[in-house]
Amino acid sequence: MIIIQAPFLLTNLDQIPTDLIKTGIHLEGNIFDGNDLRDETIWKRISENLNTIKHQYGEIIHSLHYPMNNANYISDPHAKDWLNRFVEIAHKFNIQTIVLHSNYFQSIDEFKVSKIKNIRDKYLTFFQYMNNDIKGSNVKIGVENMPIIGDKGNDYDSIFVLPSDFENFDFENIGVTWDIGHWAYTHFILSSLGNFSTAVTTQKLEFNEFTTIRKKIIHIHFSSFKGTTYPFSNSSCEEGIVPSDGTIDPIYLANSIKEINKWNKPITMTLEIREVDYNNRVNIGKTIEWINNSI
Repeated sequence: MIIIQAPFLLTNLDQIPTDLIKTGIHLEGNIFDGNDLRDETIWKRISENLNTIKHQYGEIIHSLHYPMNNANYISDPHAKDWLNRFVEIAHKFNIQTIVLHSNYFQSIDEFKVSKIKNIRDKYLTFFQYMNNDIKGSNVKIGVENMPIIGDKGNDYDSIFVLPSDFENFDFENIGVTWDIGHWAYTHFILSSLGNFSTAVTTQKLEFNEFTTIRKKIIHIHFSSFKGTTYPFSNSSCEEGIVPSDGTIDPIYLANSIKEINKWNKPITMTLEIREVDYNNRVNIGKTIEWINNSI
């Protein structure tokens, strides 16, 4: 059974969609830039805001999203400390999941596909240590699958992209946050490349292939996308699109939701939908209506 969530910035209570909360929608709290966490007043504000939400609405926050930018917890000891503090805060407020990207951004010039396996092994080693550190906590970490290429076609964060990239995830406290929008983009790009030329071969992927790791999936992100990008193409992809307005056929997204909703476990699904004004959540409302009609 799916429990729908709306994201908000942890430092800005004005982004909380009170009208949606009244209808039973829950929340995911976000920090986007690790540099914000260098300021101790930000940590204080996060704690105060979480306390306010808990007293006003109860325990409706089920996930926190660790920063994506300037927060490489593998190489930066400060970022690792921030991650530990995120776990502590989540434990304090009885928040179930921390969403974690690999945060291994590389430009096209730096990126070497031949090194991915060795880099992924370093992450698996780190996650094993992290898993041991949070044993006994009520918090789990969900590592998110990323799109096959960045939005502007000039960088990669491609350590965990395909369902098979998570095959060695055998941790008690660390699972997968499956981002359907990222997967839709990856699937669309790989399918398109196969039509370019007989000289181009790609792995054939079924859209529902993510169900092979459903026992490892502890949380879901949902959106569509508009446009595609490729290296050196001077093009871009826009994430966070309402399903009915996206590039990929919405039937893929609808079938995914129907499948997940049948799983024999409650699972939170955060709607990462782009808005003109995040204090007025118009597009997320459209997405909720689309989901209800699809299910």
